[in-house]
Amino acid sequence: MSTPGVDYAWSHPGGAALKAAGKKFACRYLSSDHSKNLTRTEADDLAAHDVASVVVWETTTDRALAGKTGGTADAKTAASQAAAAGMPGDRPIYFAVDFDSTPGQQTAINAYLDGAASVIGRARVGIYGGYYPVKRALDAKKATWAWQTAAWSGGQWDARAHIRQGAQSTIGGVSCDLNTGMVSDFGQWTPGSAPSPDDGFPGASAFGPGANNAHVTQLGTWLCARGGSRFYKVGPGPKWTQAADGAATQAFQKAQGWTGSDADGIPGPTTWSLLAHDQGHDIPAAAPAKPKVSLANLIAAAKRDPGLPQGGTTHPADVKIYEAALRAEGLLPAKYASDGSFGSTTITANSAWQKAYSKAHGLGWSGADVNGIPGRTSATALGAKHGFTVA
Repeated sequence: MSTPGVDYAWSHPGGAALKAAGKKFACRYLSSDHSKNLTRTEADDLAAHDVASVVVWETTTDRALAGKTGGTADAKTAASQAAAAGMPGDRPIYFAVDFDSTPGQQTAINAYLDGAASVIGRARVGIYGGYYPVKRALDAKKATWAWQTAAWSGGQWDARAHIRQGAQSTIGGVSCDLNTGMVSDFGQWTPGSAPSPDDGFPGASAFGPGANNAHVTQLGTWLCARGGSRFYKVGPGPKWTQAADGAATQAFQKAQGWTGSDADGIPGPTTWSLLAHDQGHDIPAAAPAKPKVSLANLIAAAKRDPGLPQGGTTHPADVKIYEAALRAEGLLPAKYASDGSFGSTTITANSAWQKAYSKAHGLGWSGADVNGIPGRTSATALGAKHGFTVA
């Protein structure tokens, strides 16, 4: 899939000239310099000649180093200007990193994109720049859309980029950068309407409780291929189920770094497009289940093991997990931290944990509550801190 387009600043070739040159979209500015910004009049002219608009925010070339505060302020202004130009409210805005940024500057750039996402949502945040800042932002899930320039890229292209910028050409007497849309939906729009991409998005109404159609099957097939098979007990099918289709969709959306309504488990145009074109981040593997220890076994071991010969054990599997946590707290010497015996040294260590927990939470425990025999409250707290559950 490739769609020819251009970008330009102050001088405008006009919709007729762009159409004659075979261009299908124009990337245009939003900024503090109104003389170079896209206007509704220009957007209408482009649309009248079958040329879509794409928008990018840029003031100074290194404005993205302004961090989250800068990104928040810029996104508010950009969204207002884009709306005034007729852009639908679900279309992306690219934010420019128009210089050869270093890895050390990416933290500030990512924070800037976080600021933009706090205003328009992560699903609408795009980045413009060379290979390296684009790759780093996509890897960190700070941007959903990417427009990569050949500049500062060393001949490398990130396959996830929606738009590529390369050579230049004069059209209608205006010097224009040449761009190529790499997928069907790269953020283009005409006043009041988004594109009808060739990936066949059927609309959000095709999904959710009560849906029963082939689009649900297709969605599930894509999601399984992207790491979501664990949500499907019997494989994808036409009947929507929240536990499978909804959960897998939400997991994919969250894998893109989206939150809130952008990750509600119902596919929108961007979710569908990413799946259709095998783009975006895969669903990560499920976190391994936490080990479980039996409180009854711990208590039994704590009462019996001290009377056994040195190192004697009653329930070593449960006790080893518990001892490792006490060791991590700095309460149990290493030589006793993996023997599986709830002996007197472990009793003393657990008593210290109970006292520390009581003090930290103002519980005022004494006597049997801090005698080193595991109790549910203190054992559960230790497990929550060190990765195990107490049954």
